[in-house]
Parts: sequence; C-alpha cells; structure tokens
Amino acid sequence: MDSLQMLTQAQLMKLLNCSESHVTFLREMGIIPAIRTGRNYMFSPRAVSNFYMDYEGLDVSSRIKAIQSKQIVNARKKI
Repeated sequence: MDSLQMLTQAQLMKLLNCSESHVTFLREMGIIPAIRTGRNYMFSPRAVSNFYMDYEGLDVSSRIKAIQSKQIVNARKKI
C-alpha cells in the first residue's frame, strides 16, 4: 500500500526543489491537483507522476510560462 501514501506540501517542495509558494501556485493553477484535508493539502503520487510526464521539457517557473505550458499540455491531451 505504499503507492497510496500521500505527499504533504513540504514533501512535494523537497521533491521538486522549490518553495512553498511555488507548490501553492502549481496547485492553484491546476498543474498539480491536490486533495484538501482540513487546513492542509495532500498530493497523490499519481498526480506527481502525471505532472512529471505531462510537463517534462516545459517551463512552469512563472505564471505566464505555467499558463503557456498548461495550454500545451491540454492541447496534447486533445490529440
């Protein structure tokens, strides 16, 4: 059942090597979906894996670049 273990925001920050605000930004943009548990958000390993596969080679370092990358990912999924 290890595959069901959810990641906290802090764990995802460490995994992605980014700040808490950037993880929040990615969640709010819908780039990495999360489940709200009370006052916290949890991220499934599948959501993180999908993020890696979908956004590989794309830039999500800023709001504009993330929007552009999300449009590319959405267009790929429509094909």
